[in-house]
Amino acid sequence: MTWPQIDYVDAAYENKAKDIAYLFQGTKFWGVRGYMTLPGYPKYISELGFPDWVTKIDAAVYVPTTRKTLFFVGSRYWR
Repeated sequence: MTWPQIDYVDAAYENKAKDIAYLFQGTKFWGVRGYMTLPGYPKYISELGFPDWVTKIDAAVYVPTTRKTLFFVGSRYWR
């Protein structure tokens, strides 16, 4: 399964309730449903509120019980 505009993935997570996977590559991310990227993507991770020094997401996980996503960059995390 490939998407032409996404060469590699640094991090990814799925929100099953929305049936969307989010793929992160460098400073950009895509919302994907099935084999299609959603309209309006890619977006920049800065739109999620990350400081300018964050140039990539190392890992991400969606926690359904809290409806929050945890993002990991080096030894730090955001929710």
